[in-house]
Amino acid sequence: MLAQAARGGSLPLRAIKVRASPGQRETLTSCFYKDSFTADKLSRLVEMKTTAMVLVLAMSSIIGFSQHALGASSTNVEEYTAKYPYIFHLIQKSMWEEALANDATYYPPTYSQDKFSHATANPDFLMIIGNHFYPEVAGEWLCLRMSIDSLHASGVETIFETTAPVGDKQPDFPGADSELFPHILGGIHPSAVLEAHVVSRDAQGTFLAVAGIVEAK
Repeated sequence: MLAQAARGGSLPLRAIKVRASPGQRETLTSCFYKDSFTADKLSRLVEMKTTAMVLVLAMSSIIGFSQHALGASSTNVEEYTAKYPYIFHLIQKSMWEEALANDATYYPPTYSQDKFSHATANPDFLMIIGNHFYPEVAGEWLCLRMSIDSLHASGVETIFETTAPVGDKQPDFPGADSELFPHILGGIHPSAVLEAHVVSRDAQGTFLAVAGIVEAK
């Protein structure tokens, strides 16, 4: 029968099963006359169905994005930032010294994959994050201390979201689901940094403390 329609013939209406909402019935009915269904009308029906599916997918994406955005706002970001006014970023000392020497914006190694710079507001998570994501990265480290305002003054905005992977490393560390984390929507320029704190590690590379922020246990 479909071959018949493709050649410009007609199909018996009873051979076609069409599901339509009440609002579509009038439009769909206009595609039919008597008991035949031509190839042109079949094409129009397929086009209508395809358009409807595209709209459904688009609305699903919008709803999903809205729910994600509301998830962060419902936790009251203003109260969270009042409790934790600073934004911290762990960085290899050599990389930061290079940025300072060139007065250049620093981008973390995984920035091209992550599309933002990871950070932490609650200092209690700094050592957890260091030991989860970077225990095998040798060398000296620093902890950059910034604020939403200092980042904004450098031309970069910050949003608060749930945890996200760092490159291919999943954020499956203790307490990851109970906290919001600042995601810096760009790199870090030296002008945005209030202070660079020294990070202490042991011989095995374990992160132990951040001078002036986190004491060693």
